[in-house]
Amino acid sequence: MSKRKRKARSSNASGYIGVTLNGKRYCARIRIDGKLKVIGTYDTAKQAAKAYDAAAIELGRPLSKLN
Repeated sequence: MSKRKRKARSSNASGYIGVTLNGKRYCARIRIDGKLKVIGTYDTAKQAAKAYDAAAIELGRPLSKLN
């Protein structure tokens, strides 16, 4: 069997929804009522994606919108 690389779920460089690279750190952001809210900055994209997912779950977003 050949191993395939997993395709990134978003079009940004981090490969995660709601996560962007800001300098050397990753920033997690989510849009609430049309306003962009910064969740925080993290050392890795995976940490930022987990923070985004936690915020999205708290807001009742559908599972399809998670990383």
